[in-house]
Amino acid sequence: MRGVTFFSGGKDGLYALYLAEKRGIKVPYLLALKTSIGLSPHWENFDALKIIANAMGKTLLTFDMAEGGDSLARFIASLEVDYLIAGLFHR
Repeated sequence: MRGVTFFSGGKDGLYALYLAEKRGIKVPYLLALKTSIGLSPHWENFDALKIIANAMGKTLLTFDMAEGGDSLARFIASLEVDYLIAGLFHR
């Protein structure tokens, strides 16, 4: 079982990654999205994301959302992963 996680460096995404790995899912990829709706705080901190990914021994991938959702789906499919991991929603 392998997965890719959407990665902004935030605590929810890191916790989701932790839970996935705790359940036996190997997560070799962290995926940072470049948004097409203006300046993204995630993209502004991209250098920090590289440092975090390197420290975790993960491959940091990027995708420019200007290419569209269908291209994103094809990109994720090309990774041959079983799981797409995202941050948690708390109530």
